[in-house]
Amino acid sequence: MNHVDGKIQQKDVTNYIIPTSVDIPKMNTYLMDNPYPLGPYGAKGAGELTLVGGAPAVALAIENAIGKKVTKIPVTPEYIMELMTNE
Repeated sequence: MNHVDGKIQQKDVTNYIIPTSVDIPKMNTYLMDNPYPLGPYGAKGAGELTLVGGAPAVALAIENAIGKKVTKIPVTPEYIMELMTNE
């Protein structure tokens, strides 16, 4: 990635070079035993929160596009046709 003093030099996305594995710094990984008392066998979810908003956002976009209330996910093409043909 082209940067000077921490500022990215690309002016737009057409000349942005996608970083690869050689562009990241060396990292150390440590496994820590920290069981969660309420999870099965001490397991705790991690990272799922970033995926929570995707499906509802798509459903809302479809709802806005077709003018019908979307009430279930996944929103399949068949379900969209069902919504559009049923008054």
